[in-house]
Amino acid sequence: MADVLVVNKADGETETIARRTANEYKKAVQLLRKPAGWWGNKQQGEYSSNSSQNNTTPTSPPVQLVSAKTGFGLEELWDTIQQYQTHAQSSGCLLEKRRQQNHYWMSKYLRDLVLEAATKDPRIKSRKEEIERSLDSGLVAPRVAANKLWNSILSSSTNDDGKIK
Repeated sequence: MADVLVVNKADGETETIARRTANEYKKAVQLLRKPAGWWGNKQQGEYSSNSSQNNTTPTSPPVQLVSAKTGFGLEELWDTIQQYQTHAQSSGCLLEKRRQQNHYWMSKYLRDLVLEAATKDPRIKSRKEEIERSLDSGLVAPRVAANKLWNSILSSSTNDDGKIK
């Protein structure tokens, strides 16, 4: 989910369209489920005795209407960004979000590397094609085929003593 939605082009001929778009976004984000710890949501077990704090943090992603051409709304946008940054850092949400992003990207890069190995290394590519033929003819299930290919990649990347090359 976005932390802030920004609609640009709130000037000239496109101002009406930009305003309509911003209003539609405002309606749409009210329907979204917000994750715990997000802006106005409290972490489990977190309670504030300061009720005014609840009124200053949005309960859904703010929608900001701006014009990069005229500068309209940019100061308010910057204030919103700073408010979010302050909240995200003080609540620990920013660190958690970065942690989750790092895990996601590590997994994505690993998948990319595995697929690259399966298509570029001639030995693995040959084995992959063999496994795909077995898969196509119904001799193996997709999970078994993936496991066989993974084992082929592993065995091609280790020495005779079992250590990674």
